[in-house]
Amino acid sequence: MKRSLNSASNPESKTKQQKLSSSKFDLKWKNHGDPIKNLYPLIYLDGPSVSSSTKIASFDLDDTLITTKSGKNFPTSVSDWKFLSSKVVAKLKSLYNEGYKLVIFTNQAGIEKKKLKLQDFQTKIIDIINELEIPMQVFISTGENIYRKPYINAWNFCVLQCNGSSVANLSESFYVGDAAGRPNGWAVGRKKDFSCSDRKFAKNIDIQFHTPEEFFDGAAPYLKFDWGSIDPVKALSDHSEDSFENICSNDVEMIIFVGSPAAGKSFFAKNYLEPKLYVIVNRDTLKTIEKCISLAEESLKNKKSVVIDNTNPSKEARKVFINLAKKYNVSVRCFYFQTPLELAHHLNMFRQVVSGGTIRRVPDVGFNTFKSKFQPPTKEEGFEIITINFFPKFHTNEEKALFLQWT
Repeated sequence: MKRSLNSASNPESKTKQQKLSSSKFDLKWKNHGDPIKNLYPLIYLDGPSVSSSTKIASFDLDDTLITTKSGKNFPTSVSDWKFLSSKVVAKLKSLYNEGYKLVIFTNQAGIEKKKLKLQDFQTKIIDIINELEIPMQVFISTGENIYRKPYINAWNFCVLQCNGSSVANLSESFYVGDAAGRPNGWAVGRKKDFSCSDRKFAKNIDIQFHTPEEFFDGAAPYLKFDWGSIDPVKALSDHSEDSFENICSNDVEMIIFVGSPAAGKSFFAKNYLEPKLYVIVNRDTLKTIEKCISLAEESLKNKKSVVIDNTNPSKEARKVFINLAKKYNVSVRCFYFQTPLELAHHLNMFRQVVSGGTIRRVPDVGFNTFKSKFQPPTKEEGFEIITINFFPKFHTNEEKALFLQWT
């Protein structure tokens, strides 16, 4: 389907609310998802002037469609932007006339971190669309949530809920972005890409991916990129199944976990120990170490086995529980999780998306804190050490499919 541009515009309004809607197209800002810290995780621009289509031409925003006028890495004001090149406008208008629906997917974690005002960013988007003179949908992930690329939840919401009766044809759709995993010096004077999230986003959707240079300038694809994270398909194929069916003791005992954030500890406790009536002691749930100690002691008093489901990186962190076990004359085992760091980072993102965002990712500072405090467990501390080569079990095919996405 070919279309022609309609340049008819509505009268401009002086109110803030109307300034946040397009003066040239009937586009309105909307919200989706459960609020996090009083902020919707997905905020999007849509309206009847955006026609549904089987062909989706989707783009990142910064350093893909626009760059700063000032030449600085980050904009200094709402108006500090310009199109990446004159080719951008011409190409987008050509795609529009060919019947593509034009969509922007952009990560803006600075909104949640209060480094970027949402209203300022919305105003900027409206200015860009008005200058393009093309109606577009825009989907903004406002923080480190499940709508953030390379997750595909924003894409799914776009094509399933905001595309009328049209079914997106993946073979005719594509995504363009600058976060492509290219190394320092990939072109003369060019720095390393800050991530590979745009390439991963397209890969997870299973659509074509292009960098801005390839799409707008006709540059040859750069193939020496780095995904920058674990290959989940390879990780799954390389995994050999361990059996933990006989891991529990018939006697009252204490198990102390040692492992980085997202190493699989809570999953292991929930699936292998809790069904055998072990009491799970977890600081994330109980909030304080004092409550952890109290629950552990109460359980041992009542002759119940206990699992200390914390990271327990240091000898000092483990000692308080070892002493408690000695007080009640029960044996102690240390389950030492050997989860590689790359896999832990992947699991960190996986559990956020598989939980629908109810479990938020552990920030990098959590991993760094564990590393700074870590002391390998030794039998001299007073326990038997069992190494755990953890890998998740999938309860559904949907969970497995989510694990196999790049993060």
